[in-house]
Amino acid sequence: MRDRFIKELSNLMPEFPNIILITGDLGFGVLDDFRKNSYIVFIVDHVHKTTGLLEFLKIEKKDEIILADTSDEPKTTQIDALRDEILVSKSGQIPDLVVGIGGGSAMDVAKTIRFMAVHEPPLSQYDDAIGGDVKI
Repeated sequence: MRDRFIKELSNLMPEFPNIILITGDLGFGVLDDFRKNSYIVFIVDHVHKTTGLLEFLKIEKKDEIILADTSDEPKTTQIDALRDEILVSKSGQIPDLVVGIGGGSAMDVAKTIRFMAVHEPPLSQYDDAIGGDVKI
């Protein structure tokens, strides 16, 4: 039933193919339809290092798990460093999907990592307060 619900949500949003809402369990193949030829990056709030949540994720060997320190709001330098770390470890290959797990900061990191995977660093150049939004 959950898989059917996710597919229906995806069908309702064809104009936004890279934005997908998935709620609940990520352990039983719900991400299989999004896997293509690359890998998935899981940005997980660091508090889940000891909660047991990581054991329930359906992770393939090629996937990346990043435990994001969300003690403070994410900084542009943190995002740039994570982006570089991911792309260097994967020889520049862009992920099929970036999944954020946790609270608001983990979600912000995941959304921004996805954005930066296909845009040139540094992130600070895209700040709309300095006119960077025209570069998007």
